[in-house]
Amino acid sequence: MAVEPGFDAKCVFVLGRQVPMAALFVAGRPAPMRPIKSPKDLLRARYGGEAASQFVREHRALLRRLGDDDPGLHVEMSYAALFAALAAGEIDVAPDYAGILPSYQRAVGADGRVDVLPYRECGVSAYGTGFVASGRALRDRRDEVASFLAVAASAYQAMRADPELAVKAAAAVQREMDSQYALLEWREAEEPAIFDLGWRLDTWDRSGWQETIAWRREVVGFQEPPPPECLCELLGEPP
Repeated sequence: MAVEPGFDAKCVFVLGRQVPMAALFVAGRPAPMRPIKSPKDLLRARYGGEAASQFVREHRALLRRLGDDDPGLHVEMSYAALFAALAAGEIDVAPDYAGILPSYQRAVGADGRVDVLPYRECGVSAYGTGFVASGRALRDRRDEVASFLAVAASAYQAMRADPELAVKAAAAVQREMDSQYALLEWREAEEPAIFDLGWRLDTWDRSGWQETIAWRREVVGFQEPPPPECLCELLGEPP
């Protein structure tokens, strides 16, 4: 989003107003001495993943914010191996999107209950997801972009108002959809982060963008991060 010279695009709609990342763990299981109950408990918990992956980089950034990034806690493994590793107790934490909880619960089965500690509850208040439009679309097809965003906002507002009805309607079109999985994913990850019913398309929060820039800098290491104005554009503003 306008972080590279010549990258002609801006965010036009912040959808996830909080990061979707979380620490997934088996509730009540020692990690390694006592169960995870607070953010500080993550400072001694073994976590898995590929060192260069976005998930591990975000988790390490979180640990640095909490006070200590001990490289000895990291267990190198592929993303696909995380599920079985958490179930077997080879790791204490799987850094992942909170909405993936149902897949981890399936791996753990009846041997335990998977819980999540969202990064938003660990002091990270950055934005998570949004829609990005190219500069060309903003210049030449601005009305069409605005129409698309209005439809998208309406769909998410309908989901927030009645999740069961929205999932049922989606399942009628996507017959392979696991409705129970979709509802659990919504409740664990999306409902807490997606904009509330009173939020409008033509508003933005400078402090939210500043925190987002600061967080991405900690995760990715931007040397010269752009100002908020270079990342976001409201469609109510003149092009």
